[in-house]
Amino acid sequence: MFIRSLATRGALGGLSRSAADVIRVLDAWGADVILVETVGVGQDELEITRTADTTLVVMAPGLGDDVQAIKAGLLECADVFAVNQADREGADAAVRDLELMTALGGHARHPEAG
Repeated sequence: MFIRSLATRGALGGLSRSAADVIRVLDAWGADVILVETVGVGQDELEITRTADTTLVVMAPGLGDDVQAIKAGLLECADVFAVNQADREGADAAVRDLELMTALGGHARHPEAG
């Protein structure tokens, strides 16, 4: 396992140029799985969707993430949704909201609370 924190260093899109370089080096090294964690996604921070094979969006209940998902276009860019902190009030509602939004958007993905 290799873990390295990299700041965006002001790069637009949410990933620094060095992050893409590190991904290429790890791939050339033969890493089977490379996980790239971003600090969050805004409307202009979607570079991860062009870099990663699979994009997982983790949302917490009760934080207004459902509105952020709509604004940031997360429904279109995420391959998998996860609702974190399933023991919190509102987790089931967050899952239902995501299921409804993905159904309306024509996506076949199904979020799960966990």
